[in-house]
Amino acid sequence: YTNLYPSPLASWSMIATLLFVVGLSMVFEARDDIRRWRKDKKTNDAQASRIIAKNEEKEDSRTVEKKQRVAEFQVGDLVIVRSGEAFPADIVLLTSSSVDGAAYVETANIDGETNLKLRTSVKELSDSLQGNELGDLKHAMNACCMRDITLKADAPNASVNAFNGTFESGGKAYSLSPRQFLHRGSVLKNTTWIIGIVVY
Repeated sequence: YTNLYPSPLASWSMIATLLFVVGLSMVFEARDDIRRWRKDKKTNDAQASRIIAKNEEKEDSRTVEKKQRVAEFQVGDLVIVRSGEAFPADIVLLTSSSVDGAAYVETANIDGETNLKLRTSVKELSDSLQGNELGDLKHAMNACCMRDITLKADAPNASVNAFNGTFESGGKAYSLSPRQFLHRGSVLKNTTWIIGIVVY
């Protein structure tokens, strides 16, 4: 504030206006932060299905399906997702209830597109997990847990259409592409179930 250019406004009124504007901005920022925190908590507290091998859970069957919080999933966990459910993590598609391990995915939460996208497992891998029991979830669960699996993938990146990796199982290696990659938050559609492995 200076007397060089006389102003009809008192200095204290300008300071008060500035403080009011800054304070109001802080209130709006705090409100948005609280909304984001609540949304994140709701997402992380949601339940999803994980496949547990018999040696982890004392059950009669070889594998069991266990519900757990999305926040508790770790890289390497085997996941079951059913039609209408969102993917709890970034996963690689291993097999599905459909022929050739096909699955339809809605990615509106990722890229805003409402049309369904086709994702497919590596055919040879899906066939080996399904055997002659196409659509039999329990059989596929057991087959997944009986295998030694090694998954190698690129580091996470900002592109939603970039993914490369290799899947090794049973002495064979399979190349992975974006067609086998399922983004967290996208939704399974028109497919009864899929089994995938958490990669990120």
